[in-house]
Amino acid sequence: QAFMENSLRISGDHKKPLNMGQTQVELARLHAEIGNTEKAIEMYDAAKTSFAHLQADGRVHEVEGELALLS
Repeated sequence: QAFMENSLRISGDHKKPLNMGQTQVELARLHAEIGNTEKAIEMYDAAKTSFAHLQADGRVHEVEGELALLS
């Protein structure tokens, strides 16, 4: 988890929204796996925003699908 959080920070520092979105998805999956649904939802929402800025609609839809499984 610490590795992914560090990756997220670095991606943000270097303004790499694709890397940020991918890392946010991985963190969301990790939080979902350990039962931290609230944090998982937060990370999925952040990933959607990152991908939306890139107009990566396919990735936005993938994230929405994973998010729907948490509800």
